[in-house]
Amino acid sequence: MKRLTSLLAALVAVGGLSLAGAGTANAATAACVGQGVANLTDTLFYPGLGPAKNVGWNIAITTGVCTGGNAAAGTLSGVLGGGVCGQSYSTSGASNDGHTVAYTSAGSMLIIGASPLGNGVSNSVGLANAVPDALAGQSCSTGANHFLVTGVLIGL
Repeated sequence: MKRLTSLLAALVAVGGLSLAGAGTANAATAACVGQGVANLTDTLFYPGLGPAKNVGWNIAITTGVCTGGNAAAGTLSGVLGGGVCGQSYSTSGASNDGHTVAYTSAGSMLIIGASPLGNGVSNSVGLANAVPDALAGQSCSTGANHFLVTGVLIGL
């Protein structure tokens, strides 16, 4: 947690971005830090080990905190376009509290608010780390559909 706090401070100081959690705060702009799990409707592989796929995704944030001291708990969901492990995007998604979400992945990092096609509309920004749940036997070499997610999300 100490490492995450340091990373969060650096991200906010440098670019105003943060890491993925969903939740609501008492202000018009909610900033949340949290962790949870992402589940896909099909498995993804590293490039070259399996086909690129369009699959549904759901991220459930189970632990965290938002501005104002509210607990970060909620869901983000959408459809991933042409995805493989480490290279995916979603041009349309939503949080349970009404924020739209688009993202692009670069390795294990999800850059929330960015769409490589330029057609994703997002009123949320953030940065999250999503890795296959190795303790549950998940691997991008053999196919993964269950990921551990940690990060911050700012809903504008």
